[in-house]
Amino acid sequence: MGNVSSVRKSFKYGFVLNEQELRRIYDIMTTQMKEIDPGENYQKTFDITYKNSVSEKKTTIEDIFNEDNGQKWEIEKIEIEFDSSYKNRINILFDSKNASYHISINIKGENRNWVYLTLSKLEERISFIKRFALLTNPWTMLSPIVKTKID
Repeated sequence: MGNVSSVRKSFKYGFVLNEQELRRIYDIMTTQMKEIDPGENYQKTFDITYKNSVSEKKTTIEDIFNEDNGQKWEIEKIEIEFDSSYKNRINILFDSKNASYHISINIKGENRNWVYLTLSKLEERISFIKRFALLTNPWTMLSPIVKTKID
């Protein structure tokens, strides 16, 4: 095995994450993992946390979209990770409550070009969901089902 490259990037602005944009981000992750691991020897994990602090692991992206996502069951955090046995990993976190960052990307891989190309593609997609709120609490509620809330 060769050297491993990794990159981590966090974004401190609010965001509006709807189903269409989450699917696009998921598609980028899937395409990039298939490129580096054509045999699809990688695990996908989906962790969600609700407003009432309950956390769940889901097995597919469809499981996230099937959630009610309202009131005390409003989704506040989604973390998606693709991890292969060949030292390649893409992790993205959308967190509407963390004051330090709101979106975080971590990518690791044996191919340096793949790592930075994956980051570039995800950054470009994230530029479509970022929002700047001119209020005291500048985050926008995370929601795969189009629900925009600015506190």
